[in-house]
Amino acid sequence: MKNPIITITMENGDVMKGATDGCIKYRHI
Repeated sequence: MKNPIITITMENGDVMKGATDGCIKYRHI
């Protein structure tokens, strides 16, 4: 099974795409 792709939208409007494999990177501003 392939992990579903999630899209995270930041408050500043940046969009990050990652897999739900427990390796999601969150960028702090």
